[in-house]
Amino acid sequence: MPLKPSELIREMQLVGIGFSSHDWNTVIKQLQIHISRQLNTKLYEVENSASETKNWLKDTENLSADILNHNPDWLLFTPREFESAENCLDLLDNVQNKSVKRVRLVMAIQTIQEELHSILKFNPTFELVNKMRFKISAPELLLNHHIPRFPRISLNSQFQTIEYISDSGSVLKQTPDEIPVNTLIPFKNIRNIQTKKDQLSPGQSIEMLLSERSNSVDPKQVVGILREAKACYLFPGIPFNSIKNITFDKTRIEHLIKLDECTENNPPFKRFIAGLLNENAGKHKQKKATVKQSAPQILCLCRYSIISNLMKKLLKGIGYANAVTVEEISPEDDNLKDSEVLLKLHDCNLPDFKGQIFDWRKELDQILEPLSQFVFLNDMKSAGNTEPLPIQRAELEGLKEKLLGKEKAALTMNMHAESDQLLYSQEYDVLKKIEPLATLLSDALSTSTNWESADKDASEIKLQRALLLCEDENDASEMNFKLTHVQRKLWVNPFSIQKPEDLTQLKSKIIRSYLNPGALIIKPAALKHLKKICLQTKQECKNAEKAFNRQKEILKKTKSELKMIQSKKNKLALSWLETNLKELLFRDLQLLHSDSGIAE
Repeated sequence: MPLKPSELIREMQLVGIGFSSHDWNTVIKQLQIHISRQLNTKLYEVENSASETKNWLKDTENLSADILNHNPDWLLFTPREFESAENCLDLLDNVQNKSVKRVRLVMAIQTIQEELHSILKFNPTFELVNKMRFKISAPELLLNHHIPRFPRISLNSQFQTIEYISDSGSVLKQTPDEIPVNTLIPFKNIRNIQTKKDQLSPGQSIEMLLSERSNSVDPKQVVGILREAKACYLFPGIPFNSIKNITFDKTRIEHLIKLDECTENNPPFKRFIAGLLNENAGKHKQKKATVKQSAPQILCLCRYSIISNLMKKLLKGIGYANAVTVEEISPEDDNLKDSEVLLKLHDCNLPDFKGQIFDWRKELDQILEPLSQFVFLNDMKSAGNTEPLPIQRAELEGLKEKLLGKEKAALTMNMHAESDQLLYSQEYDVLKKIEPLATLLSDALSTSTNWESADKDASEIKLQRALLLCEDENDASEMNFKLTHVQRKLWVNPFSIQKPEDLTQLKSKIIRSYLNPGALIIKPAALKHLKKICLQTKQECKNAEKAFNRQKEILKKTKSELKMIQSKKNKLALSWLETNLKELLFRDLQLLHSDSGIAE
């Protein structure tokens, strides 16, 4: 069975090289918007700090071999991360010439100055959208801006000879007719121009020529001379958006795009999307040639994949096994030549189609109207061999209302669950960080010295450090005075710690250095209080962990509920779509010249 373009695109492999992950995701996201099927992609990411990756880019043989293992249809690259333009072109040449599919190349740039200018030394051939072709080596010929209307000003009657430097570096002196067709001469390469009277500099010759014309043209707009079939003309430059492709000796770059202009309104990016679709149209034609036509071919034009799949299923059920479904079509599409019937489900201009046309656009709008704000058609998938149950409008509206009510409640529950999980997570994270400190303090307390004992034997205590834990500062001062053989002493009021979070007071390096076995001198009340805080900390940490895990399960259930509701919504919408599309086919069955019916 022939595949439609969207299905073929799904099978395509797009490989990117030299992009950051952000730039690559931006490009693919924009392509995905217009293609509707999940693209198969692979990125060789390059970050500015990734020296290893840059070295990898230098290894042309290994990198090209790795790329070819992915069997790419399209290779998208940005040259700025390569060591040199030569290195970049070597890789592209290697990949393109060794590719079984003859991989197509797309260059993505940030600016003309940064990337395009670096390749001009190879004197590539530029083809424009107006089919003009010429070699370019001068950067000033490439423009970022659009050119307003520029008059065609012929030079043949004005000049006798032009002396200029060719792309090869040789100096030539030729009449306008002797200059080869499609030669583009930058102004900087022109030495002088011989008129019937004088020998002029390029600037003088242009001023003279423009002064004789009523057209108001700024001489600064003129950047070169272009030899066309009929004559030589003043040339205003090449806007980026008018470049169709670039060809080197062995390498052809099919499309040029700017990373910050990847939108459907941008001409180069729009041409790239068309290139993807056109290539797949060719594959579609090849596959179609192998299919035996047992019945007149029906072409179904619809932008929604789910409806295309349903139409294909329903048409097969009435004997049209070779029906073709497409999302876009042009008057030149081969599908039009091979099809006898067109089912038109969205706008298109096909004046030359000679077969039967069934315009179902209004009917489809009516079918889709109750599904608005209910499901996203582009996210829907067919249910395989499952037969959806027939459904009427009143039943649809009733079930819709119930499901939307359940969805609203589930969304509210999910929102609260996410908010609660965040709070539980924060609480658990705090306590989890404090728990080791509580354990350290608890161990130190278990080997602490009673305050009264220390007071009696103060002169006998020999320690490097002693941590005095009592509420009264005067008592601490007296003990400090008595501990004559202790090198360093520190007093902490233990009752400043009233809850687990307060243990963070002990996190300083100075205090932690005193939390050693035997280094604590503590009053009984303080000992009892701190042990209670340590136990409380450990218990609250356990409780917080349980609460966090419990909340994770609640959130998991709410997400599962939302997923189930969405599945029911899609199933309901699928039943509605198939019921109504089937009715359309019943209505026009005889007009389709079919002898079979649709099985209920």
